[in-house]
Amino acid sequence: MGPGVAVTVSKGLALPAEVALEAGGRELLKARLAARSGVQRFSLAEPATIQDLTLRVLSVVPGEQVWGSLGEIEGYDREGRNVLLSPPRPVPRALPEVTLRKYRLVKAEDPTRPVFLTLTSSFDPFFKDRTAKQRAWYPQYVRAADVVGYDIYPISWT
Repeated sequence: MGPGVAVTVSKGLALPAEVALEAGGRELLKARLAARSGVQRFSLAEPATIQDLTLRVLSVVPGEQVWGSLGEIEGYDREGRNVLLSPPRPVPRALPEVTLRKYRLVKAEDPTRPVFLTLTSSFDPFFKDRTAKQRAWYPQYVRAADVVGYDIYPISWT
């Protein structure tokens, strides 16, 4: 099959117009993107085995903002499965005690440096698939930062 690229289209954002995908230091694909939301799929000239993947934005359509956004990059095998899909993780990449240890190292080196930490919003009761143990991690993470924020995706408003 081949790769897919999802463009974020939102009022005022710059839009990627042309991208290149590279793997192992070689260009796999150069493609023009349409100014529309959703995944845009492309075919490769030949099958590729990929251990590292780089996407380069070669040109943009300017917007009111100088920045833009890509939603995701996908890669499909012969059966049409997205082999780049990263499933949700039930455990964090670093448990609270590891994060707290790193926080203390930073503060020991420079106590004036603020440490920011952004978390998922899984502590919110809305996310009913989270266990009590998973929700209990959040107060522990808060102790490992000076400023804490969290994200909820997708972001939408009316």
